[in-house]
Amino acid sequence: NNGFSESIGIIDIGFRTSDFILVEAGRFKEDGSSGTIENAGVSNLIDRLKIRIDEAFGVELPVMRVREALKTKEIKAYGEARSISQIIDEEAAVLARLIVNRARTYWKSGGHIDTLLLVGGGAEIFRPYIEKAYRHSVASRVPAFSNAIGYWKYGKAKV
Repeated sequence: NNGFSESIGIIDIGFRTSDFILVEAGRFKEDGSSGTIENAGVSNLIDRLKIRIDEAFGVELPVMRVREALKTKEIKAYGEARSISQIIDEEAAVLARLIVNRARTYWKSGGHIDTLLLVGGGAEIFRPYIEKAYRHSVASRVPAFSNAIGYWKYGKAKV
């Protein structure tokens, strides 16, 4: 016994992809893990927002401005501050549905999983949408650095 009894579904929402892993009793479960969904990450949301902002306000923003706007939920269009909260909500919901649909392919309702852990740079962005489908989902304390922290802990355990 390795001291772990929980089953944990992990959704790693990264910059370009989302990955799904199931861990039971501290061990990787291949039959509950799917690998990767391409085009379901933060960069895809930024691309979609860039198009929608141009359509709504007639402004072609550089990618860095769109990334900032994702945090502030507003842009400046021709000197005027404009809210993009609704656009962010709509586009994040579209991508979150892709992520949830893939998770359901492997985990169905997820009721057999004790915790659904959201990690990666997109965890906080997509968390509100994923929580609607999986009420037992939580974001890790530092989701953007979860992979790095996991590798560090793994390395320490191997020394």
